[in-house]
Amino acid sequence: MTTNRKINRREFLFFSAAAAATAGAAAFLLNIRKLFNATKVLENKAQTIPQDAKKVFSKCGSCSRTFLTLLNREFGCQKIDEELAADPLAGGLMSTQNQCGMLWGSALAVGAESFRRYKEQNQALAMAITGTQYVVESFKKRTKSVNCKEVVGVDISNKFNVGKFMLKSLPGGFSNMICMNLAEKWAPEAIHSAKEGLSAKQTDIP
Repeated sequence: MTTNRKINRREFLFFSAAAAATAGAAAFLLNIRKLFNATKVLENKAQTIPQDAKKVFSKCGSCSRTFLTLLNREFGCQKIDEELAADPLAGGLMSTQNQCGMLWGSALAVGAESFRRYKEQNQALAMAITGTQYVVESFKKRTKSVNCKEVVGVDISNKFNVGKFMLKSLPGGFSNMICMNLAEKWAPEAIHSAKEGLSAKQTDIP
């Protein structure tokens, strides 16, 4: 035997609210799960970048060569002779303390990768410039300056300062702990910004 009962207005509102709350909770949990999965993907990507900048720096001996080596390795195109030739760019161009050697090494790697990716010369040139701009902005965000002198806080044209600079960094000479610590912190950011810049959408190619 079945009975038909009309649902009164209060019951209708109660069940409607309960259904809406259930649907809302489910949607909220789904969004949380998506956010969690996206975070895990980003974490996994970050973990694929080797955290060995100090070790590479110790082996290379100069900041410019170190970052050319690190980015070349990340792009899957190591060039030993070219990396070795980048040594004079350290210390802000042969120790003149202009733009940091880390930027010079990174810019060389970005340029080489751009011309491997893009066959049309004007596009490759534009993307090399864009990629380097991303790298420079990343560096400035971390150090507040692009110049070696401001970054290390030492004027190496002064012999007395050079002596203090080397004593602070023992063991290791000019591959000092100031630069090594910066290299370790900035290397993942440099790689990320280089890749982002090289993949940026170009709407205005000069």
